[in-house]
Amino acid sequence: MNFLLIISVVVTLFANIPYAIASIQGKVRPNKISWLIWTLAPSIGLVASLSKGFDLGQMPVLVSVASTALILLSSFVNRKAYWEIRSFDWTCLVLALLALLLWYFTKNPDTALILSLVADLLAVMPTLVKSWRHPETEGIGPYLAGVINAIVAVLLIQHWNFTTSAFPIYLFLVNLILFAVIFGRQRKLVKHG
Repeated sequence: MNFLLIISVVVTLFANIPYAIASIQGKVRPNKISWLIWTLAPSIGLVASLSKGFDLGQMPVLVSVASTALILLSSFVNRKAYWEIRSFDWTCLVLALLALLLWYFTKNPDTALILSLVADLLAVMPTLVKSWRHPETEGIGPYLAGVINAIVAVLLIQHWNFTTSAFPIYLFLVNLILFAVIFGRQRKLVKHG
């Protein structure tokens, strides 16, 4: 089991650090709204879980939070990495923050999980739209890592139920979609470019 955790951490670092560097170099232009929510949402969950003590299962989340925060911060370094935030992005941010706020205050784990999924899906939408329209502004690394990490998470599930399996399965699907869209659209650009 520790071997799978090590794989998850290494994959996250090897995918997200180059993406952050590419952002600093202006080669990719992350959507700040998406990366803000992708940093904020797991941070809330991590802080809540750390209040009960630390265990190795929190390590991939800690590394994920640190690497998404690095990407978010890197998006502010180079003006070439700027991506225009439109009203759609702001709407997704407000709705995601509302879902996170409700998630934080709910006492029902299933409701909290659903709200967390909604917040994450709202964070995905601006990047998905941007990736479809402007695939040259994205990189596939973080999303491929997301697919691999979701598979690892699914393999680590010991007690299958909605609460333990919904988020890893969701993350697998959403990262697979983002990866496929970016990869497919970039291939189309190269073919027609």
